[in-house]
Amino acid sequence: MTRYLRPIGSLPYDPHDPSSVLGYSKKLIGKSLREHLQDKGEDGWDVGGKGDFGRLLERVYYQLENDNEAAPDIPESGIELKSGNILTLQRGGQRIKERLKLSSINFMGGFSADSLLESSLWHKVERILLMLFMQGKDAQGNALSRIDEECRFADFLSWDSEEVRQMSEDWSSIKMMVSSNRANELSEGMTWYLGACTSGADSSDMSDAPGGRAKRRAFCLKQSYLNYKLGYTSKVSGPKVILTPPRGKGIERFVLDEMNSYADRYARDIANELGRTDIYQVMPKSHNALLAKLLLKAILADKVERTEGLETHFEQFEKAGIITKAVCLESDGRLVESISFPAFKWIDLGAEESWEDSELYGQLTSKFLFLVFKKQRDSEERKFEGAFFWTMPSADLDEMKELWTDTIEKVRGGDYSRFLKKTEHQVGHVRPHARDKADTFPTPQGGAETKKSFWLNNDYVRELVRANVS
Repeated sequence: MTRYLRPIGSLPYDPHDPSSVLGYSKKLIGKSLREHLQDKGEDGWDVGGKGDFGRLLERVYYQLENDNEAAPDIPESGIELKSGNILTLQRGGQRIKERLKLSSINFMGGFSADSLLESSLWHKVERILLMLFMQGKDAQGNALSRIDEECRFADFLSWDSEEVRQMSEDWSSIKMMVSSNRANELSEGMTWYLGACTSGADSSDMSDAPGGRAKRRAFCLKQSYLNYKLGYTSKVSGPKVILTPPRGKGIERFVLDEMNSYADRYARDIANELGRTDIYQVMPKSHNALLAKLLLKAILADKVERTEGLETHFEQFEKAGIITKAVCLESDGRLVESISFPAFKWIDLGAEESWEDSELYGQLTSKFLFLVFKKQRDSEERKFEGAFFWTMPSADLDEMKELWTDTIEKVRGGDYSRFLKKTEHQVGHVRPHARDKADTFPTPQGGAETKKSFWLNNDYVRELVRANVS
């Protein structure tokens, strides 16, 4: 049972009443934790990392004795307290900085329940009260201490039936991996909303698991899910559609079954059947990406009129941060083009503090949906070969961490001419992603450099296609 630092009757909120706890939490909006302490004449506190801040918030604001119990922080009303950061991006807009860790995964004994709703995890997170603080800098340009960050958001997270269904499916997928002695193969990108993120100090921090040792992991709500849910997702357009798989069929199987029903057909014939011959009026280089959008829309032909635009807002894809990539093989099976990620901002990249909070890590731990086309010999025609979901394996994430580390060290040092090339790294590389050399972003040193991005090597992607599309 949670121990309070003062008698319950003298707390500034009623722990038995969720509305009282929420009302008290909202009093911190617009203020920092230090300002709260100064108002009470208790200045002098400081805080280290994000875990330290969460414990300090519980102790000095909610008057809770810190513990490691599996029960909710305020058990009288079943409330679990969580905090996070809002980050302002140099390219404009804001986003929640990181995934929301929920509780450590006990590989050896944490999956005795038959379902998420019967598990200790659900008991702990069914009613999360989330506090978000704005990350910022002081007058000298130094990062604010967490205790000086302003609170911008305080509210309960609620789950609709679709979210509960998908999180339950995610939990079951994680349980299946652990129970089949594959905990060492877990990756955050394997699931949609509820993830299994690493939680150790580094990749060498291991834990006992069925079948051997595995990286320490924690259940988390994915960053993309939180950003969508709380309104920080940008560039969402088109009619909103919620995919509804048939009973007993998961969303991935549903999407792939529908999309792969078009496999081994000419792309032009697919476009004709779906009434979108207009896509061939644009530059040929855009055909694959447009066909990818068209096929995604085709699986919803009964819900979205074909006469509407190609942009369709698939809610589950947005929440899960699904990255759709179209690739086109040569007629002999080679893949010429590497796959790019959006051009990074030099200043944003140089300011990233850790691999797991970086934008690249967020992209690489997303789930990818690949749509594969193939050129036909002696013809401009292309066939749709099929689609598959993919998540980057943990070992390859470690390789990409080395690429990211090398890149940010060079950015911080002002060296923009020697980024790792495709021949120097087995998974990815850095190269220009601009219209021309004059297409630049400002640098931390005050200059400007041609836009660049991270890329997945074409040979690496070709092996993915070979393993997933016959």
